Amino acid sequence: MMAATARFAFSPGGPLGGGGNHPLAYLQPPTSILGAFRNSCVLIFLGVWLAVNFIFGLFTGLMPGVQNPIAWQAHLGGFAAGLFLFRFFDPIPAQRADPGQFES
Repeated sequence: MMAATARFAFSPGGPLGGGGNHPLAYLQPPTSILGAFRNSCVLIFLGVWLAVNFIFGLFTGLMPGVQNPIAWQAHLGGFAAGLFLFRFFDPIPAQRADPGQFES
């Protein structure tokens, strides 16, 4: 869900891509895979998320109260699935609002 969120939240006109809290900001098309890898906000978000998961995966034994290792590989697999398969689960129809309509 985190990777899928990055694709639509940072898209032009999306909630974190200039649409703000406008109700239609959540109805914008997600950024394409290629577009996501060109967007610096998406890259920073993806990099931080991946780094945090690797840190938890590498240092699980050092965390107090954690007895079993965290399935960080499953988190990475789910992250990749969300990133690449989001368009198949997107409930918004292909015809969407124009990102420029939020400008006042």
